[in-house]
Amino acid sequence: MNDLQLLKELISKGENFSKDLHTKPIVHINAHRIREKNQRYLTDLIEWKTTAIQVLKTCSLAESSSYLKDFENEINKTTEMSGEFYKENVSSATGVLKSLLFFVEKDEKRRSN
Repeated sequence: MNDLQLLKELISKGENFSKDLHTKPIVHINAHRIREKNQRYLTDLIEWKTTAIQVLKTCSLAESSSYLKDFENEINKTTEMSGEFYKENVSSATGVLKSLLFFVEKDEKRRSN
C-alpha cells in the first residue's frame, strides 16, 4: 500500500474513532464509564497513531514541513476537555492528516499536468 492510500485509510479510521470516542469528562460522575468506553479502542488507537507518525516521517512532502509536529501536538494536547485519544484530539489530528492529503493530491495533480 502506498503512502497516499495509507493516508486515506488513516483519515477514515480517524474519522470513525472521532465519531465513537467521548470527550474527556470534566466532572467525575461519568468519568469512569467514559474512560472505559474509550479504553476499548486503545489498542487500535495506538496502532493508528504509530502508523500515522510513520507515514508522516516517510512522506516526502510531510518530512520537510510541520505536519508531523502538528499531528503530534494535536494528538498529545491536554486541556480540560481533551487528552490523548479523546474525541477532540483524534479529530484534530485527523484534520492534520486531511490537510496533508489535500496537499499531496494537489501536488500530484500539478505534476501530472
